[in-house]
Amino acid sequence: MKTLLSIAAFCCLTLPVRSQTAGTTTNPPTLRQALVAFTWTWQPARAKLPGEVRFYKDGTAMNPLGWIATWKVTGLRTVTLETNKKNEKAFLTFDPTFSTYDGIFWDGRSKVSGGRKAPADPDAIRPTPRK
Repeated sequence: MKTLLSIAAFCCLTLPVRSQTAGTTTNPPTLRQALVAFTWTWQPARAKLPGEVRFYKDGTAMNPLGWIATWKVTGLRTVTLETNKKNEKAFLTFDPTFSTYDGIFWDGRSKVSGGRKAPADPDAIRPTPRK
C-alpha cells in the first residue's frame, strides 16, 4: 500500500500542469499563434536602438523600416525568415514560453534578439509598403 501511494504521489508531482492562461494572448500555446498575436522587438547586436517586426497570418513579416520576408515555423521553437534579396535568411529560436528569441540574421553571421512588444490583431493584413 505504501508503495502504491508513493507511485501515485510521484505521478501527480511529475505530470505537466496546464496553465489556466494557456491559449490566451499572454501565453499562446503555439509558436505560430504567438508570432501573429504580438508585435516583436528586433534588436541586431550592432544596432543601438531596437526596431520591430510584425508577423502576419499569410506567412509574411514586415519591419517598418522597409524589409519584408516570408516566415515559416521550422521546429517547435524555431522560425526561418527569408527575404527576396539574394536569398537572405534569418533563423530565430524562441524560449519555451514564446516570449523572447535569439537568432542569426540575413548575412548568416550577425546576431539578433527580441521579444514581445505589444499585443497585435492576429487577423491583421500586412500593409502595402511605402515606396
